[in-house]
Amino acid sequence: MDMEFVLLTFMVMLLLMSLVWRFLRRDTRTQKTIPYLRHISLLNQNEHHCFKAIKQAAGDRYDVHCKVCLSSIITADKHISKSLWSSAPQSLREHTVDFLLTDVENSQIACVIELDDNKPYRPRKARDILSQEVLRNAKVPYIRLDTMPAYDVEEIARSIEALLKPVQQASLIDESAEALRIVIEPDQSSRRTKL
Repeated sequence: MDMEFVLLTFMVMLLLMSLVWRFLRRDTRTQKTIPYLRHISLLNQNEHHCFKAIKQAAGDRYDVHCKVCLSSIITADKHISKSLWSSAPQSLREHTVDFLLTDVENSQIACVIELDDNKPYRPRKARDILSQEVLRNAKVPYIRLDTMPAYDVEEIARSIEALLKPVQQASLIDESAEALRIVIEPDQSSRRTKL
């Protein structure tokens, strides 16, 4: 009788251990949903300090956005081969920029600001190099800021102004050229016909 009790107890324990083992080692491929977790903050502490400084430097003229996907800023030229064009959006969706300035009046893209948090002994990430090259090709103004314990708002404002002043002047020239072209074109209703 004692032996039967010990054997029965042993079998129950073995069964319980087996169930616990299966529960702990369940296959995640059979799960129907992925357990997502919320980040505590969108920005780390240094990015947050930089964000506040950029926001002050941008003033009332620009809105400051953070962690913006490259595909929201640029797109691939549709005149390239179909295979290249179809792969470009995926590549752009995989990369984000740290900060984006847009005109507060019309939401036009003004410039991208990247925070360079690399240490001198560590090479720049391939992601940073790709983002910079893609932005340069798309002619999106680009500023790279070094990571600092404190950010000089005036210096950031001067950098933004120096970068965007030539762009603003060029857009004024384009707009006046467009207006001039419209003025020069003859009005369809004022054409005279020969008799």
